[in-house]
Amino acid sequence: MSPFSQVIAWSCVALEVLLLAGLIVRRRVSHSYALAALVVAWLTSALIVGICPSCLTWRTWLFSELVHALLAFLVAVELAYRGFRQVPRAWWWAKTALLATAVLGAGLVYLAQPSALSIGLVPWLLGALACLYMALWLVALAVALPQERLHTATLTALSPYLIVYAVTWGQVQADTRMANLVNPLMFTAALALLVRAAWSRETMAPKGHPETVQWLFPWRY
Repeated sequence: MSPFSQVIAWSCVALEVLLLAGLIVRRRVSHSYALAALVVAWLTSALIVGICPSCLTWRTWLFSELVHALLAFLVAVELAYRGFRQVPRAWWWAKTALLATAVLGAGLVYLAQPSALSIGLVPWLLGALACLYMALWLVALAVALPQERLHTATLTALSPYLIVYAVTWGQVQADTRMANLVNPLMFTAALALLVRAAWSRETMAPKGHPETVQWLFPWRY
C-alpha cells in the first residue's frame, strides 16, 4: 500500500470514528440503527486491515463487501420506512424501488455460481443499490418530502459513491491506480458529508432549491 493510500485509509478510519461518535453524542443512533451498524462494519473492517494487513485476502474482502452491501440495503429500507410513510405517493414509489432491488439481488444470488461471485455478483448488487438510493433521493425531492438531515445526507452521500464503485469494480479487481485513487476519495467525501450531518445541531434538512426541482421534474411546472 502506497503512503497516499495509507493516509486516505486512516483518514477514513478517523472519519468513521467521528461519525460514530456524532451519532452517539447527538443521540441519533435511534434515527437509523442500520446506518450505525453499517458504520461499525466499516470501522471494524478498516481496523482489521490496518492492524493485520495479512488478514486481507480476496475471500475475506469479498465477504466484507457483501456484508456492507446488505447493511446498505437495510439502511435504505429503514430510511424509506421512517421517512416516506407520511406521504402515500412517496411511500408507494419507495416500496416499489425496495421490492425491485430485493428481487434483483435475490435473483442474482440464486443464479450466480460460487466461483463467479467476485466477478458478476458484486458489481450488479452495487449498481442495484446505487439505483435504489438515487430513486429514493429523487422521490423525496419530487414530492418535497420533509426529511431529517441525517437521512438526506445518507441518500446524498451513498448514491454517487455506490455508482462510482459499481462502475469501477473491474478496476478494483485489477488493483489499478484509478480504483485506488477514485474510490477512496469518493468514500472519504461520503463520510465527510455524513459526519457533518451527524454533528449538525439542526435535525431537519433544509428544503431543496426550487430551481433544482424544476430542472429535474419540468413536467410539474
